[in-house]
Amino acid sequence: YPNNYADYLNCDYTFTASGDEHVWIKFTDFHVEEGPNCVWDDVSIYDDTTGGTRIGEKHCGTDMPPFVVSPGQTLRVHFKTDYVVTAKGFSFDYWFDTIDGLGNCGTTTTVSGDGAITSPDYPNSYPDNTECVYELTAASPADVIQLFFVQFSLGSGGSDSLRIVTTGQHHGSDTTEIRDDANFLHVGGTSATLTFTSSGGHTNGD
Repeated sequence: YPNNYADYLNCDYTFTASGDEHVWIKFTDFHVEEGPNCVWDDVSIYDDTTGGTRIGEKHCGTDMPPFVVSPGQTLRVHFKTDYVVTAKGFSFDYWFDTIDGLGNCGTTTTVSGDGAITSPDYPNSYPDNTECVYELTAASPADVIQLFFVQFSLGSGGSDSLRIVTTGQHHGSDTTEIRDDANFLHVGGTSATLTFTSSGGHTNGD
């Protein structure tokens, strides 16, 4: 990089934080051979704290992968290439920092920096019959709260949900997520209200 990468690569970039810190990664450039389901060349990100769980989908093409914060202390970026088409590849910045938690089950707060929201008992399964409401408001009307989901798994019964309502001149939305493929979902607004609801009798996610 920035010259084209080689064929038959199988590269791992592993980062381990210490203490209460997490690994933060932000891609600054990205161009990897595109293919259906990124079958040829791809970049994948793994949480090695839990034995190598992939975070989100494989990445290829020219769309920039989203901002990533490691759920645990060890994060691995894996880069694989085949034997035909190459491109210039990618670059990303990384650093280590703590995450200020915003409550295990609900909070009302003014946001002026980075923070983290988790479901109750995360990374273990959340309890049945729970409702948690997280109300976030930007410290300044000119600021935008950006939410990046790095892990998302709800109960298999389909009745557990996370409703996300955002407000703002260009950011108003109201969506409800019930599926398991919302990893890297990205929403933003001047304010955001997240309502997490779990029912009873189903296998719970995290």
